[in-house]
Amino acid sequence: MKKALNLLQRDVFRLHRDNLLLFLIAYPIAIAILARLVAPMVPIEHFVIYIAPPMIMFAPLSFGMVFGFNLIEEKEEQTWLLIRVVPLRVAAYFVYLVAVTALPAFALSLVTALLYGQPVANPGQFILMVFATALTAPLWALMLGVIAHNKVEGLALTKTISFITLAPGLAFILSPTWQVTVGWNPWYWSYLGLIKAFTSEAVLGELAIIMPGYPSFIFWLAPVILSLAAVVGLSRAWRQRVE
Repeated sequence: MKKALNLLQRDVFRLHRDNLLLFLIAYPIAIAILARLVAPMVPIEHFVIYIAPPMIMFAPLSFGMVFGFNLIEEKEEQTWLLIRVVPLRVAAYFVYLVAVTALPAFALSLVTALLYGQPVANPGQFILMVFATALTAPLWALMLGVIAHNKVEGLALTKTISFITLAPGLAFILSPTWQVTVGWNPWYWSYLGLIKAFTSEAVLGELAIIMPGYPSFIFWLAPVILSLAAVVGLSRAWRQRVE
């Protein structure tokens, strides 16, 4: 535990000295407050429901970027080579990375949901979906850390690959048969699962979303499995580069 706390102290210190990283944490909160004020004015039926899931999904993306840029900085400074002698086993180091990104993302997602103020129809499903979505934080962090060589590349990469988070939009235009083409995307499952958590069956039938008829547990289990599988694969890639 002490070794993990030492790593946490190092990461918090790095966060404290970088205003960009602090902005990334505050960003989801500002967006949730702004959306609460503006969304009711948009003349689209159920618009406030459609953008409720992104209020949850922004927090893991922000925390993923924060720790992704931490990993990039370690690469730039060559301190990432210290993983060879880090006072934790390599596997434990990545468990630490998952925990230190996903748990704050989970908490921040609850805050942004509260600030946005959309009522939840299925609280149990909602908590499971927030947890599942929080696991995209370490996924995003490792994507940045493994692929980008410096912060400039990291910013460009964020803009380039952020389109994969738009996959849920296909649920508005494609039948469930064709939606399986994005079944590999955890953000697709997170969005639909959060929609189901925010709405009753009666309201769900009024939405423009073409919802697949899967059991509710699929919508939180799928992003959990996909995110953790990607984290394991990216962790191995990171380790191979270091070793």
